[in-house]
Amino acid sequence: MARKLTHTPGPWRVGSNPSAIVHGPAPASDSTDITSIAYGGQLVAESVFVAADATLIAAAPEMLAALENLAKRIDSASGAGILTAGQHDDLLTLITKARGE
Repeated sequence: MARKLTHTPGPWRVGSNPSAIVHGPAPASDSTDITSIAYGGQLVAESVFVAADATLIAAAPEMLAALENLAKRIDSASGAGILTAGQHDDLLTLITKARGE
């Protein structure tokens, strides 16, 4: 049985080091947290050298939340007919994949 993963809470952003994805506030000017200072926040991922990949990864938590909200709307009576059955299945598959289920 696959275990459910819990991701670092968003929002994420590209850090002051452009190959890093970070979350949380930028470090205070008197911070002694070397990692936060080096990356511009709490490190989520590093060595992301393609700018388009970095911005896509940084948007992941918000995209997952949007997909989850869309799935809830579709599953309610107000969402009937928004997607085909196949599109709905694809949506649920993506959400499951992102959650690590």
